[in-house]
Amino acid sequence: MTRKSGLSDEIKYFIVNALACFEKPSAVAKAVEREFSIKVSPQAVEAYDPTKVAGQNLSAKLREHFHRVRESFRRDVDDIPIASKAVRLHRLDEMMR
Repeated sequence: MTRKSGLSDEIKYFIVNALACFEKPSAVAKAVEREFSIKVSPQAVEAYDPTKVAGQNLSAKLREHFHRVRESFRRDVDDIPIASKAVRLHRLDEMMR
C-alpha cells in the first residue's frame, strides 16, 4: 500500500534530508521503504522538495530545514577536491597524457 500522508516527522525529515542532497524522488521512495518498511510513491516524496511545484505547500519548518541541509551539503561538497569540475578536468587531462 502506498502512503501519501500521515507520515511521522522522522520519515518527513528523512525525505527532506535526502532531497536536499539531490537524491531522486524514486531513490528516496525506495530508501524510505527499506528504512521504515513504509511504501511511498515518488510523487508523494516530491511534495517534500520546496524547489519543485509539488512542494509549494511544504511547511515553513520543513522548508527551512531543506534549505539549511542543502546549503550545508553544497558547502561540504566544495571541500572535496574531486567535486570541482576544474579538478576533474585537470586529472582527466593528466591521465590522457
